[in-house]
Amino acid sequence: MNKIKLSVLVLAAAVVLAVPAEPCEAASQKQIRKLIVQLGSSNEKTHLDAKKNLRRLPPEQITDPLIAALESDAWEARAGAADVLGQIKASKAVEPICKLLKDKIWTVRLRAARSLGQIKDPRANKALVAAMKDPDHAVSSAAMRALKNTGHLSTDMLVTVMTMANPAIRREAIAILHQRKTKGMYEKYLKALGDKDASVRSIAFYAIAYPQIADSKAVAPLVKLLKDKGDMPQRAAQLLSVIGDKRAVEPLRRTMWNHNNLSTRRAAIKALVRLEAEKMVPALIELLGRQKDTRCTAIQVLRRFCDRRACEAILEVLSDDKERVRVQAAATLGCLGDTSAVGPLIKLLENDPKPSVRLAAVKSLGRLGDERAIDPLIRAMTHPKYRIRQAAVTSLGVIGGEKVFKTLISATKNPDAKVRERAVDMLGETGDKRAYKSLLTALSDKDYHVLFAAVKAMKTMGDEQAIEPMRRILRTRRGSKTFLQRKTVKALAEVGRERAVPALIEALDDPYDGVVHNAARSLGELGDKRAIKPLSDVLLNRDGNLARTGAFIGLYKLGERPAFLPGLKLLKNISDDRRRQEIAEILASIANNSHIDSLITQLSSKDHSERTAAVVVLGYTKNPRVVEPLINCLGATSGLNQQVVVEALGRIGDARAVAPLCNLLKDKNKQVIRAAAKALGNIGDKRAVEPLLEALTSQSLKRNRSTQKAIAVALAQIGDPRVLKDLLKCMKSNHWIAGAVAAMKDKRTIKPLWEAWRRAGYGYARLFVIKALVQLDPKNSIERLEKIALTEYFGDHRAEAIKILGDLGNQRSIPVLKRALRDEHPKVRAATREALKKIGGKKGT
Repeated sequence: MNKIKLSVLVLAAAVVLAVPAEPCEAASQKQIRKLIVQLGSSNEKTHLDAKKNLRRLPPEQITDPLIAALESDAWEARAGAADVLGQIKASKAVEPICKLLKDKIWTVRLRAARSLGQIKDPRANKALVAAMKDPDHAVSSAAMRALKNTGHLSTDMLVTVMTMANPAIRREAIAILHQRKTKGMYEKYLKALGDKDASVRSIAFYAIAYPQIADSKAVAPLVKLLKDKGDMPQRAAQLLSVIGDKRAVEPLRRTMWNHNNLSTRRAAIKALVRLEAEKMVPALIELLGRQKDTRCTAIQVLRRFCDRRACEAILEVLSDDKERVRVQAAATLGCLGDTSAVGPLIKLLENDPKPSVRLAAVKSLGRLGDERAIDPLIRAMTHPKYRIRQAAVTSLGVIGGEKVFKTLISATKNPDAKVRERAVDMLGETGDKRAYKSLLTALSDKDYHVLFAAVKAMKTMGDEQAIEPMRRILRTRRGSKTFLQRKTVKALAEVGRERAVPALIEALDDPYDGVVHNAARSLGELGDKRAIKPLSDVLLNRDGNLARTGAFIGLYKLGERPAFLPGLKLLKNISDDRRRQEIAEILASIANNSHIDSLITQLSSKDHSERTAAVVVLGYTKNPRVVEPLINCLGATSGLNQQVVVEALGRIGDARAVAPLCNLLKDKNKQVIRAAAKALGNIGDKRAVEPLLEALTSQSLKRNRSTQKAIAVALAQIGDPRVLKDLLKCMKSNHWIAGAVAAMKDKRTIKPLWEAWRRAGYGYARLFVIKALVQLDPKNSIERLEKIALTEYFGDHRAEAIKILGDLGNQRSIPVLKRALRDEHPKVRAATREALKKIGGKKGT
């Protein structure tokens, strides 16, 4: 019983504490005088409690006593009274508080300035302006912020403040001007870059760097900042590289060689590489021998250039005492393609104490493709670290040869599952039919990953003998992991074709929807009529939406006309965009006039999913009579997703939707703006040009690069030449619109696009700009794409560059692509084989 009472008391106390404190009833004059006395206490707790209790009293009752307390002999009382008067916004106290701005105690002056900022009375402006010259930095800054709150801080006043002695308010003034986006301040910011105070220089730098308004006028002050302290030289070097003025080259070179800060020297190296590109190779080679601490940065940059002149210098640093330098050196030697590095890399593989260095050596030996590396790599297959064992198998696979082939066959029986997995992978890539028996055995392996590799290999070289082992994999349950089974279903369809139909029909009974979905789609692609009845059973009797979606698509591919209403009901419950699109396209293709009428009626349904399904299908019908009902939906406030409606109008492409779509360019939701821009681009009506340009240059979207990109693409689709100037201006701060600029197909954009390529700091951004440049300057673009294909750090980026080279179909890229066939990344090798097929070169093995 006592425990229950205690719980009730605790709960009651919690409720009381959770309720906000209401103002107390009127207190007696005696109580107020007591609180005022406590306000002057030097004990911090007593002082704070007094302020808290005074704030709870009615303002009209405490204002006069507090004003009187402003003249107290105790500075704590004066400061506390000013605090409370500001918090209750007592305009009656403005003049008495203004007098405190001349108090002898700086804390009192500070509290007075803050209180006047809270009251926001213009009568305090004159006193606050005078207080900005206060010798104490905190007081002057508080006075300035108070003036900002009252709205009295004009641009002229801020410019004057920038010349005052107090660095705190100079910094504050620049910050406010930049925040207000005040025009005509660029010269003032540049002058502030030479300020004596580091914090002022920092905020001035920020003002010209974000957004990127710095131009050649900023070169001289930025060069001076290269001798600054802290991180300012690094930031200055980066901005100089973005500006791209050649006057910065020599100062940056001096910084690279002589600055006493390592981070600054590294920043100077990267800046010079952006400015000078290949011209920097000799200096970087010299740097390797003279500066140990910048070796890693120099090697990383040399790798990007893929210049064989660097090979000898990099070989010399393979014995560097830093692990990271040896790793970078070993990796770069593989990219350079010079076989003179094979011997040193073998020594590194066999003798270096660090596994990361040995791993880099293994990968580079594979890239170089020299047969001298075969025996050391075979020995590396027994290394204690599994990553080295796997990499050794991969490198052997890309080198190739009879001895390697026999080694890989033996490795499929290795007790280490990771070695078996990689060996099966590489045998699958060779396409050698002699490996078929080993791969067939691997389909019965106990390890999940080996099975997956075997299934993948069978897709390219399997035949009907693989059907039964794959069927066993489908029958094997491995908990909730069905990825292997889903991939096996797809592989079974490719390997067995018509002979695989019974196994695929059997897979329709699988308990996992993902497996059923893939089996149903595969049956549809095979076109065997035996699958019609089982697929119909899945569509009518199965509960899972994913399985029924596969059956619906499979039946349609088999030439059956599935029922419209069950398909629409299915669409309501699909959240995946890709599958929803497939179902919607099928429904739109089989919809008749009565179905369209029903869908239009469904737009006013109270069920959100029903309305959304109707909108999506109507968009794919591209029927002109659905435009007006969809436009009416744009103003719906009952939960209908505007983005879906906008996308539907964009697919139809009717000019009647231009005006309402232009209105949505001012929407608060950025996804709606992007969808509206895309729709307007699809429609291609020139009435949308002005609204799109206004949205492109609006302040609210300046930092939203994806939305700017969508708008720029829409403008490029419309193709009005008037927009080119605005697109180029926008590209200076957003290189993601390079594709839209290139789509204008104007030769004048080549130089700005290359400048955007130089400014793009990281791999994918540079690749994106190059992809755009290919349309206008294919000769120079191909050369850079080839270097990216061999040297880019991330395998996905190398693969993307190779895909572009394959699409271009230039015969000169074949030697580079053959080197890429030895890449350690499987996605890169797959992309290379496809590219060589497109170009017409020999398929690598």
